Amino acid sequence: MDLPFASDFRDRDTRSPADTAAAVPSLSWRGAKGLGTRIGPFEISGFLGRGGMGQVYKARDTRLERTVALKLIHAGRPDLERRFQREARAQAKVDHDGVCRVFEVGEVDGAPFIAMQYIDGETLDLCAPDLTLEEKVSVMRQVAEAVQAAHAEALVHRDLKPSNIMVQMQDTGPKAWVLDFGMAHERGDARLTATGEVIGTPHYMAPEQVFGDLQAVDRRTDVYGLGAVFYEVLTGRPPIPGKTMLDVLRRVPEEEPEPPRRLRPELPEDLEWIVLRCLEKESGRRYGSVALLIEDLERYRLGEPIGSRRTSSIYRWRKRLRKHRHALATAALVWIVASGFAGREWMQRRAAHERAHWTVHFVREIEDLEWRLRVVSSLPLHDTRTERDKLAQNLDRLALDVEQAGAAGRGPGLYALG
Repeated sequence: MDLPFASDFRDRDTRSPADTAAAVPSLSWRGAKGLGTRIGPFEISGFLGRGGMGQVYKARDTRLERTVALKLIHAGRPDLERRFQREARAQAKVDHDGVCRVFEVGEVDGAPFIAMQYIDGETLDLCAPDLTLEEKVSVMRQVAEAVQAAHAEALVHRDLKPSNIMVQMQDTGPKAWVLDFGMAHERGDARLTATGEVIGTPHYMAPEQVFGDLQAVDRRTDVYGLGAVFYEVLTGRPPIPGKTMLDVLRRVPEEEPEPPRRLRPELPEDLEWIVLRCLEKESGRRYGSVALLIEDLERYRLGEPIGSRRTSSIYRWRKRLRKHRHALATAALVWIVASGFAGREWMQRRAAHERAHWTVHFVREIEDLEWRLRVVSSLPLHDTRTERDKLAQNLDRLALDVEQAGAAGRGPGLYALG
């Protein structure tokens, strides 16, 4: 089984020029030996990487005085030459800021080359561990927008993977480019790919690619690829791991990926839903287009309910509460403070009302006792034991009232008893 693995720009060179010159592999063109070699108007200045179709070099275009990425194919492979030409045609067809530009396609002494935009960055698989969650989402949205632009030109990439995505850190954040359209399939054109031929990289291939079903390959195939890339960016491993390529190919159509939150519990639930919908085995259950995926990523960024799941009213309210949590927290704090003041005022009023009630009660009791004493004292000399017993009973009842009155009536009650 011939599986083309294109990994252009994967190996960034950080060695000294002298070490690099000694380590640069032989070029596909017979006249190239190392650094400083001229290929037509291009002067080789560094080695960038190699892939299934050839090697990629950093070079200087001596005519326009600009740095380019120069891609050369392996010699003696007519099939690669056809795919090489198709890559150049497809990549040049997509006019989008997130797709690596093709400057020139040509041939020098029978050796085909593509001169492309040189991007001074790293592939996504190398830089992903250093990105924040927000930056990862931003990169994936940029990649999705670039793929959507390719779909608008009736092109399906078919080989989306972290090593085919370049990221450059800029002042405004990470900037992403999609590379390598060598496996791109133009809808309606079956001249270069036969049904039953497996095209792609196993870890990121949709089931229809594994089966070699060309008729089933469409934009939803790239949706799966985007989901597989996003899964690895979030979790650090591909959705369907395996010990060998054949093992992965066997498992892709049969096994469901481990939910990302089992591997990274701190991941938001909505991102898990988005990724898992991209990775549905049946293409009809995935996002119908990359545009719908982009919409959900934007909803996630804004804190709104995503459209990739059936949302209950509880879920929608939870999302709204989460989106407006700062305003709600402020409003809740204001309400608590206002309620505290209102509650305090109400309790103070209630306490004052109770004090007034018990004060009036005890004043009346005192007045009644004093009146009884005056009456008794105004009578002729007689046995006062009956009146004293009644007075004692009244004082006992008054003491019970003081106990019942609690703090609000304690002062007036004790005064009355005194």
